[in-house]
Amino acid sequence: LTQNLLSTAKSVSRNDILHGVSAVLEHFVSMSDQEFIVPPPTPFDGPEYKTTSIFSKLEQIMNSGVCSKECFIIAVIFGERLLQSHPNFHISRYNVHRLILVSIMVASKILDDFYCRNAYYANVGGLDTKKLN
Repeated sequence: LTQNLLSTAKSVSRNDILHGVSAVLEHFVSMSDQEFIVPPPTPFDGPEYKTTSIFSKLEQIMNSGVCSKECFIIAVIFGERLLQSHPNFHISRYNVHRLILVSIMVASKILDDFYCRNAYYANVGGLDTKKLN
């Protein structure tokens, strides 16, 4: 399945991938919002609610050149697997930005021949390296 997704991704535009990944993440966040409960804090939670849209954050990461576009698809798969294996975990507006940054970083280290140091990902995500690690 993953191999089929990756081969299909090569023919899909960057913008289409950004819109698709953003839509899936927005769906996860809206599911969390609809439950009307405050999910327990996670290591991915930021200190406050982020007003930056998910699409804008994805676009920022894509434009930084830290990884291939296929990493965005793998990052969504990581998110789905996380939700399946940890039913009490919710992708929320408080953690979606950091979660996607870490997921893309890990996907790049697995998938791409050349990848960036964690410090560069931290810079792109607006974090210090210590928080990212």
